[in-house]
Amino acid sequence: MAKEALIVFQKNIVKGKVKTRLAQSLGEEKTLQIYQFLVDKTFREVNKITPEVYVFFSDFLPENHFEPKYHLRIQKGEDLGEKMKLAFEEVFALGYNKAVIIGTDCPEITAEILDQAFDLLDRTDLVVGPAKDGGYYLLGMKTNHFFLFREIPWSTSHVFSRTLEKAESNGLNYSILPTLSDIDREEDWNKFITQNPKYE
Repeated sequence: MAKEALIVFQKNIVKGKVKTRLAQSLGEEKTLQIYQFLVDKTFREVNKITPEVYVFFSDFLPENHFEPKYHLRIQKGEDLGEKMKLAFEEVFALGYNKAVIIGTDCPEITAEILDQAFDLLDRTDLVVGPAKDGGYYLLGMKTNHFFLFREIPWSTSHVFSRTLEKAESNGLNYSILPTLSDIDREEDWNKFITQNPKYE
């Protein structure tokens, strides 16, 4: 049976340090509340799946984390690409043969999508969940394809397409999950709330 790990990248929930683009229009206090909501919603789905969970925090390990069964780590590396590469490297070194990474800013992610990602890795080298802004909300693989994290224009609309180009040029086959929205700007949040008024 495959040994599976879910990697969750999370910013520490500190006012002024999360979702800075969102805070420019909504203010730091409201943005902190939104980020707390996004984190809580993400982990409600994560708690429904069976792979082991590694939470990589941006800056420090919190004293009171709500789920003691999680493995807690601190992100290492200079940019997002290096941080993800090193996180995958760590879990694969622990003997996992499937690993999937997500963030905490995609409120549309579900346990079903996470399960689907792990299942797809039975027959494909790579699984990617594209975000509507041109990035991706999920990446999964069975070995650390480090080249996927190099020379990527992070935080642009070209992340997803460039990642697939690198996969193809290195002979990887891949599966694509449903396209979802993440929350980076006020219009993203307003659209989500309009479509999901129960969360307002």
